[in-house]
Amino acid sequence: MRPDIPSKIRERWINPTNGIVNVHGINHGVGVRSCNSCAEVTFAHVTGLTYNYASDAGIAHSLPGQPLCHYIIAFLGNVGCRYTDEVFADRTRGPYADAVSPISYTQRVPALGKAIDDAVKRLSAKKD
Repeated sequence: MRPDIPSKIRERWINPTNGIVNVHGINHGVGVRSCNSCAEVTFAHVTGLTYNYASDAGIAHSLPGQPLCHYIIAFLGNVGCRYTDEVFADRTRGPYADAVSPISYTQRVPALGKAIDDAVKRLSAKKD
């Protein structure tokens, strides 16, 4: 999985015994403790995903001790769950249908989020 906005996952979603995210009975199959230790922001967001479209919108806010960061970001695109990355090209079903489903979007979406987050940080640093 590609890096995205370096946000902290809330403890309520993390299985305390193995560190894997499990939301509403969906096992995302990813341990996030190491990601949380590198987190720079909280990211309160809501996503949408259909066969043809994907969206994500939220507010990023810096964690204590991190450089000041506070912005709103929104994404809407025609890259729904039927569009996936080359690594899945030989499959008849997208990774969203797997029992353990850490990937529902093309990984270009989190890469875009990371690029925007990096740009916001660079612009914020220039203002200081």
